[in-house]
Amino acid sequence: MSMNEVPMNFVQPGGVTVATVALPDGSYPGTDFASAFFNVNVNGSVSEQECAHFAFVDTRNADGEPVDAEKVKIGSTDMETTSDFSASALKQAETQYYHSYENGACYEYVLGLGTAGYGTKDGVESVNRDEVFAKLEKILATVKINPVETEHGAEPAIATIAAGKE
Repeated sequence: MSMNEVPMNFVQPGGVTVATVALPDGSYPGTDFASAFFNVNVNGSVSEQECAHFAFVDTRNADGEPVDAEKVKIGSTDMETTSDFSASALKQAETQYYHSYENGACYEYVLGLGTAGYGTKDGVESVNRDEVFAKLEKILATVKINPVETEHGAEPAIATIAAGKE
C-alpha cells in the first residue's frame, strides 16, 4: 500500500493532500513491514457537521455491520476517527482516518500501514502494528493548524507538522 493508493474519506468531493510524511523503508528490519505514512488532507467544501462523518464505514466489525466513528482527543484537538483493513495473500493494508474541523475547513489525517502479507518468508516476523501506529500517532499529536490571513479574510489554514526524530 502506498500513500497514493489511499482514498480520501470525506463525505463531499474537493479534498486535497497538503502534507505527507513517510517512514523510511527499513524502519522495521526482519519484519513484513512494507510502508507506513501520515497524510494531511483538507476539504473546504465539507461543513462542520459533515466533517464528523466519513464516506467509508469502519470495517472492523466481524459481522459486516458498519461501526460508527469514534470521538477521540489527540493532543488538545477533538477528532472523529474510523479505520479500514484489507488483506490478501500478498499484502495487508490498515488505514486510520481522523477528522477535525478548524478555521472553516475539514482536516483529515490518514495513518497508513502496509505489510508484505501472510507467510512471505520463513523467519520474517509480523511487524508490531501497535508500535507503528503509535509512532504515526505521535506525528499526528504534533500537528498545529495555523490560520492564514489574506486581504480577503481568513483562508483555510495550513497544517504544520513537527516530525522530530525519536
